[in-house]
Amino acid sequence: RSTEAFIELHADGSGTRVVLRSVQEPAGTLKGLVIRLFGKREVARHFDRSLDALAQLVRSDQPT
Repeated sequence: RSTEAFIELHADGSGTRVVLRSVQEPAGTLKGLVIRLFGKREVARHFDRSLDALAQLVRSDQPT
């Protein structure tokens, strides 16, 4: 039925720690089981790709 994604940024020494959290409410019991079995891994992969892309953008935007 719904998916919410949250992004938290925390100061961590000289850098920033990024915390991504996803909360899902499945449309039914079977979909809930599928999300539990496979969805978390898939969401984590998407988050990792997004963080990699964000890091590349930040690095390319910094003066040399």
